[in-house]
Amino acid sequence: MELKKYQWKNNVVPRLVKYEEIAKQDNWFLGYFTLIDLSMYELVRYMDLIFPGEMIKFPKLLSIMQKVANIPQIREYELSPRAVR
Repeated sequence: MELKKYQWKNNVVPRLVKYEEIAKQDNWFLGYFTLIDLSMYELVRYMDLIFPGEMIKFPKLLSIMQKVANIPQIREYELSPRAVR
């Protein structure tokens, strides 16, 4: 099995499944905005870059990522030249 697929299946998915189970439905990770939501935003963005299309299996985490991305200050930063890409 290719290393990338192995990593996804055996290392990434088990952790994401746990995060998905803990995350509140249609809300922030803990039910209110915390630093965890910012961490989930970064995690989901990076996982989507490394493993394109796979994050669709984690709708709660994607929802959190989208909610954070819609915060005006986050959106402004992401569009700025200061943003890390």
